[in-house]
This record gives sequence, C-alpha cells and structure tokens, in this order.
Amino acid sequence: MRNYMKEYREALDERSLFECGSEKWNAVDEKLDGILRDGTVAHDDRIVREVCECIEQLLDLGSDWDDVLVQKYVKLLDDNGYGYLNDNTKKVYEIDDVETMKGFLERTYEKVQELRNELSKDCDPNTDSRIRSKWRKIEKSIDDMGNVASRVWRYYEVSRDNGNDCINIDDVVGDIDVFPLVGCFRDFGVEHFTFSSTWSSAVKTAWLFKMNGCEVEGLVEVNGNTNYMTGKHEKMPAYKFAVKWGREQ
Repeated sequence: MRNYMKEYREALDERSLFECGSEKWNAVDEKLDGILRDGTVAHDDRIVREVCECIEQLLDLGSDWDDVLVQKYVKLLDDNGYGYLNDNTKKVYEIDDVETMKGFLERTYEKVQELRNELSKDCDPNTDSRIRSKWRKIEKSIDDMGNVASRVWRYYEVSRDNGNDCINIDDVVGDIDVFPLVGCFRDFGVEHFTFSSTWSSAVKTAWLFKMNGCEVEGLVEVNGNTNYMTGKHEKMPAYKFAVKWGREQ
C-alpha cells in the first residue's frame, strides 16, 4: 500500500534543499501537490489533514478564501467528500462565501498585474523564475477550478487588458454553455457583461442569456484587441446585460 505521508515528508525535505522558486524547487513543489491530490483521492486521513493545514497556513498569511491557491485545496476537499472540513474552516475564520467570491476576478487580475510589472523590470534569473512560478501557480489553480471558471477568468483578463469596465464575450457560446456560464457569473458576483460576438448565432445566444436571467440594458461600444497597425484598440458594438435572477431549474 502506498505510504502517502512518508512520500510527502520526503518531498518536503527534498524541496528544502533548493532555493524557493528555482526550477528544482518548482519540480518538487509539483510533486508535493500530486501527493496531496492522490492521498486525498485515496481518503488518507493524514494527507487530508495536511491539505486542511495548507488552507489554514495560506489564510494565516493573509490570503483570502477566494484566493486561487486556497481554492485549489478547497476544491480538492470538496470533490472528494471533505466539504464539511471546509465548512469548519470557514466557521473558524468567520468566512462568508458569497462576499468573498464577489471580488475574486479583480483581485486575481491585480495579482497577475503585479507579477507582470515585476517581470517588466530587470531582474536576475532566480527572481525571474520565482515570479514565473507564482504566475504558473495562479493559472494552474484557476484551471483546476474547472472549464467554466477558467473560461470566465480568460474573458475577464482579456477584457481588463483591453480597458473594458466589465467582462466582454466576443466568441461563440454554445447553447449548452449559456446556463453554466451565467451560473458562474453569479458565483463570482458578476453583475454586468457585454456580448459582442458577430457569429451568425449571436442573436439566439443573446436570447438564451435573457432566458437565463440576464436583462438587456442596451447597446454599447467596447474595446476589442489592439490593432497592431494603429496601436489602438478596435471598437465593437455589443449588447450590455445585467445579471439578474437565479438560474432556471
């Protein structure tokens, strides 16, 4: 039988041999995450306790409940039947799920911007590696939240990079994607979004947004990607929606 706790302790000792953020440190850190994941899936109580302690350590260091690294471990517990442990942690730290998730996208964007700014400065290879490691962890943690959450994050990141005040959707949204997409908007506290897709099915998609509780507030102009010939953002017309009532059953 696999001894997850022994593997975990050995990996912790191995990681301590390398400089934080170095290539070898990152490789062992990935190994540690894999052991935590495998041990939790296998319902190893000692490993599950370690996952809880990872969450608590991040919170003690000032991370929010909706921080992507915290949510990576929260989701691991939720997905494997340990949601009650997350509930216990929230009670201890007096965490309100609804309130904490409202600022998730913007806070994550601000963290990514800080890392971008750090990378834009001259820095030594070790610092560069450490910064990129943090960035990869954020991206991976978002991907671990699932395809819908990852998609919403990409929309948000691109929209903010383009200077838009709210999320803009400019690609094809399949009929079956509308319901989970709007649901994820509500989970993240998204109150408005724009839809600038020019695909032939765009009007039908706009109707499905409406049928899932999103009210059309009008037509607006949004920024698209930068035109590299002019150096300016392309301008596009878009429906503006307000996210209203809960999901249809």
